[in-house]
Amino acid sequence: MLAYKDQVFAWGDPKGFPKEKKTQIEDMVLDKMMIYSDAKDGAEAQYEKFMKLAGPYWMSCVTKSEAVPILAPDHYLMYLRPRG
Repeated sequence: MLAYKDQVFAWGDPKGFPKEKKTQIEDMVLDKMMIYSDAKDGAEAQYEKFMKLAGPYWMSCVTKSEAVPILAPDHYLMYLRPRG
């Protein structure tokens, strides 16, 4: 999602997941957000940290471009490794 002035835009394909799985997917995302966030953080801070790690994988799954490879589900680990 991208906020610009008083509007919020969603980037991606909203038809990427079956409607009947919406609650299950939302619950899964909320559970995963807690792994990398402090429980005292608000929902927005938890979501931001989660998407910085998981966003590249999710976007690789829903893109319509065949030129973009689907990343491994553990792709986020490369962002957690110390550099140097």
